[in-house]
Amino acid sequence: MSLRITDFDGVNLLEQPPEEVSIVATAVVGGRATVQCRIIEDGTLPYDYVTGTVFWDDGSRPVVYNGTTSGTLTIDTFRNLQPGDYVVRVEAHNYDTIPPDCGRPYWNTVSVNFAFEVRPLNQEPVKTPIIFGPIAPSRMGGSAHASFSGAKKGCMRVSV
Repeated sequence: MSLRITDFDGVNLLEQPPEEVSIVATAVVGGRATVQCRIIEDGTLPYDYVTGTVFWDDGSRPVVYNGTTSGTLTIDTFRNLQPGDYVVRVEAHNYDTIPPDCGRPYWNTVSVNFAFEVRPLNQEPVKTPIIFGPIAPSRMGGSAHASFSGAKKGCMRVSV
């Protein structure tokens, strides 16, 4: 195959797709999902013109990387994603060699999926507030602490 997508170490991602990556998201920013790959064309057409497109699977528009005639396009990008599961697709495009039955060059596309699981940051447990009642003031000039005794149904007597 003349058009391929590799990682930065040269591993062909069409043959060995990348594994799912788990990311921890912060409260406001989200989790940083990084996509790094190279689109390589080593076919027989002159200039080996290639372009790339990244689909982030977050509702945004695809990001198109302008074509290059060097035969290799490097994509090194990231996006902050909110908690959830994402499948980010990278597509590689080029004009491929002329097949015998076609008679002219044709547009070729291959793609690789990058899976991300973005988990929320472990939040601190919600602390239950402690409610303190008012301290009854002393009416007789004694202690401000009251003791409760002799309560009848529906009524309570306070003694100082």
